[in-house]
Amino acid sequence: MELSDIDKKFDMQCVIWIGSDLSLFSFPESYNEPIPIFLDFRNSFHRATMVIDRSVSMKDIQKLKFQYEVKQSGSLYTISRDIPESALVKRIHDLVNTHAASIVAIYLEKKLLKIKIKFHHSADREISDHLLSMALQYEDFFIEYLGPSSGIKEDLLELDRMFSLTALSFSINEDSSTRDTLARFPEGTVFELQNKAGNHMAILAYPETMTDVPQGVVQISREDSIYETEYSHPALDIIRSEAYAQGIVRYNYFGKLENSRLRVRILLLKSHLTAYLSILERIGKENGSWNIVLDGVTSITDSTFSDF
Repeated sequence: MELSDIDKKFDMQCVIWIGSDLSLFSFPESYNEPIPIFLDFRNSFHRATMVIDRSVSMKDIQKLKFQYEVKQSGSLYTISRDIPESALVKRIHDLVNTHAASIVAIYLEKKLLKIKIKFHHSADREISDHLLSMALQYEDFFIEYLGPSSGIKEDLLELDRMFSLTALSFSINEDSSTRDTLARFPEGTVFELQNKAGNHMAILAYPETMTDVPQGVVQISREDSIYETEYSHPALDIIRSEAYAQGIVRYNYFGKLENSRLRVRILLLKSHLTAYLSILERIGKENGSWNIVLDGVTSITDSTFSDF
């Protein structure tokens, strides 16, 4: 099974704009480029990480330092801050935790907060309820699109055009403490790892066939063969935590179990690649039994979705 086989498993998509309650994400008026936002929902005080290029003036950077932690990452600035609970944050939190739905990207563009969501049609009522509530709550709320999904490939190609992504592939030994989780699914099943709110990850599993639904697995669609379950791998948990701490912006995170090795492909900002590689190197040295092996680093091309 390849990534192309799951391209439109989540067959619906929604893009919304919000123009109010954006004091959480305030930027100088002179900066008009799209700004990727990565939200960490693991704690009661959530954390937002944003990335801007170095075209912003030093005067504006000094102003940002009053609100954000500012780090230089190559030709970019990574800025982050803790954000308290608010109606907007809670709404995004609920979208993140919706079964059969996943946030593709959050970013600022022309002073509007844009959120792109993909979901399976079985969740249309729940997504509809969220959207209707937001329409009542926010005066500057707009649905740009609600309809059939363009697919994972087109979403990532669009993000690549906006922010410049890279595809990093590595493999790691499956841990004995979590091996049974992935063993519930046939070998070769493609997984999509999800950063759910709270201190855990979840996986969307796309097996070619599934006769029974094991305990602890949520069936999203038998017809389309989509399942969800919680998942935790000690090394991946540490890598995730370190990436959050360093403000590394990541997008889709795929996995496949083969011969007790977990193959991983992650899509992240090209400017954050070196920082992510340094995490892998350090974690691999700390525990050699995980046997982390770097398999490839490429630009986003057709082979990103067909060679996995």
